[in-house]
Amino acid sequence: MTAFEANLNCIHCLQEQAFHATHLIEGSKELQEQVLRQVMRRLLGLSWALTPIELAQQVHLTVRTITQHDDPYRTVKKASNDFVLQFYPTLTSMTVQSLDPLLTAIKLMIAGNIIDYGAFRTVNIQQTIQDVLEKQLAIDDYRTFKSSPRSNRLTRYSSLQIMQEKLFLINYF
Repeated sequence: MTAFEANLNCIHCLQEQAFHATHLIEGSKELQEQVLRQVMRRLLGLSWALTPIELAQQVHLTVRTITQHDDPYRTVKKASNDFVLQFYPTLTSMTVQSLDPLLTAIKLMIAGNIIDYGAFRTVNIQQTIQDVLEKQLAIDDYRTFKSSPRSNRLTRYSSLQIMQEKLFLINYF
């Protein structure tokens, strides 16, 4: 098994995600059961050597198809985006006043990517931001990134959450 292959814990977690997503749209017990049964069938039909992301995509496609709801997380994402937008001036000050604004902006992007309502039932946004800002990067290519020309930086990062993307792009590109 490679580091990116799913393990048995992923399968259980994906079932939990399907249940939680159906619960968020206030699906009936019957709808929840239908979703869970179909998710189990789908998981049984897939290779568990796929990455957790690939499996999650299939699970969430199943949830969206059966519930006819394009985004079960829409309400909770809107609430968290609204919260972060209110927190934006503080994040901007935190970034600009830090000893290394670029590193702070990168860590805020990482915090934004950690906030995932599919994987976690509850998320403490402020605590997540604080934890990420205080910790060392697990994979630290920061010096290489910082020394690269600005025009090459855009090819080096993955998807960003709304707030961290704004901080990063406004200040560094």
